Amino acid sequence: MFAVTEKAREALVKLLAATEERYVRILSTGRRPEAIYDLTLEKEPRKGDIAFESSGINFVADDLTKDLVDGLLIDFEDDGLESGIVVRDIPAMLASGGCGCGD
Repeated sequence: MFAVTEKAREALVKLLAATEERYVRILSTGRRPEAIYDLTLEKEPRKGDIAFESSGINFVADDLTKDLVDGLLIDFEDDGLESGIVVRDIPAMLASGGCGCGD
């Protein structure tokens, strides 16, 4: 499955509490190793979605994305200028030999 850091869990709990949404959707564009991931908030799963729980958070993914969540790390970054939740594809980073930071 995937992992959620404590800082990301706290941020997601806070976001969900401030809205009517109850699920975090994991979206992917493309396939590994070039896949790009995003998160959105949803009230309910859509038809055909796979729903699962991690770190006390309810997640959903469509049928194509569900196969790509293994090895993902959902984290929270704060570099002093920007802060937010990020999705890291650890298997793709390891396969490419890079850090995934663009350098």
